[in-house]
Formats: sequence, structure tokens, C-alpha cells
Amino acid sequence: MPSQVDPGDAIRADVAAFVSRLPCSLMDGDVRDGTVQLAGIGGKAAIDSLRQKVGAMGLPAPASLHVVQVDQVFCPWEDLLRPIAKTFGEGGGRLTMRLPGDPPWLQQDDYIRPRLTMADFRGELRVDYLDRQGNVQHLYPQLADPAQHLAADPPRQFDAGEAISLGDPGPANPGWQVAEPFGTDVIISVAAEDALFDRPRPSNVEKAAVYLRDLRRAVEAARSRGARLTATAMPLETRKK
Repeated sequence: MPSQVDPGDAIRADVAAFVSRLPCSLMDGDVRDGTVQLAGIGGKAAIDSLRQKVGAMGLPAPASLHVVQVDQVFCPWEDLLRPIAKTFGEGGGRLTMRLPGDPPWLQQDDYIRPRLTMADFRGELRVDYLDRQGNVQHLYPQLADPAQHLAADPPRQFDAGEAISLGDPGPANPGWQVAEPFGTDVIISVAAEDALFDRPRPSNVEKAAVYLRDLRRAVEAARSRGARLTATAMPLETRKK
């Protein structure tokens, strides 16, 4: 007997091809029970294009779109990470990131405590907070900073599927608290089979343009040598009390 064809396969392939070419975005999801489920971040033009595409597909069920609009300043990061992130509908263990309780936003003085699940390979991890003012706060790995009462949190290898908790305040690290300016920023994470950089970053906070340049070179070098890589991103809205 001929094998049964999943009616979602054609939809999945169509959406995957569209999302993979959509600039200024980083989106993930799948077709489940006939419903397109998409989540991620994107610029206004990218989200508008996505809505138009999905609306014109004549889907058997309404799509579930949880895509957060973020500032255009994040477009270069989304475009850098999209080729190495899991594509729409792709199987296998994903690198995932969330906040405890999945709050819709954090308010002033709340702690930023990312919870991650390592991808389906053993490797190192980088987690970075990108703000709209053009700065990067390296959440992991982290250098010792006596002035900020921070102990070093050096890079290490994580096992496939390992659960990782960051940002819990304690004697060695006071944790990261929400402060001005408020709005919607982005946290990114990149997992790689081997180290992306051969030395620590110069400080825990640096200019986004410099880090973006160096990260792009590191990702391109890792891809050229055939190392496994993946990435994910999460919007973070913050508000004043």
C-alpha cells in the first residue's frame, strides 16, 4: 500500500522556505494538528510579510503567531543567527531559552534569570543581552569583576539536552536586575561544538558593533570547519514599577 502523506508536509515546506528567506527575523515553529505555530522575533516589515503570507495560504485552521516586534537595531543579529538556528519544522533537540514562569515582561529590579536547554550535541554556550542603545552584556561566560562583586563564570562544555540556569543571585554573583531604559531588548544564545573565541572577551559589557563583527567572523570560521552550531533568541520587555 502507498504510504500515507502527512497533509501538513506541504504547508511545513512552504512556511519553512518563506521564513528562511525573511530578513530581519528569527522564527521557529512547526505545523501541529493542521495549525501553523510560529514564535520568535522580527522587525515590523518581516512580521507584516509573515502575516500576509499566512493569511494568503488558505490554511485549514487559524495560525498561531507569537512573533514579537523588536527594534530594527537587532536586524543584523537576527540575520547572523538565522542560518544556524533550527529551521521551521526541523526535528531534533533544540537549543531553547525562556524565563521562569514565562512572564510577559519583567519590571524594574526583577532579576533576569534565563533558563536554557542545550541543543542535541555537546558543546560550549554563549548567552548575551543586547540592548537598543548598542551595548552587549555577556551573561555567560562571564569575567570576574571585583568592582561589581562578580565572580568569574568561565566557559565549559555542556552535555546534549543539559538544563542550564543563569542569573540566580548569590554571594559570588549578585544577579542581573532590570533597570532603565525600559522597553523590549533581546537575549541571544549560540551553542557550538568547540569554542568560538580563543580568548575571553575584553569585558562583560562591550559595544554591540564590535561584538557583532567578531561573532560573525567566529560563526563563519566554525561553519567553514564543519563544526556544529545552533542559536536561539528571546525578546525581553521591561517596564518601570
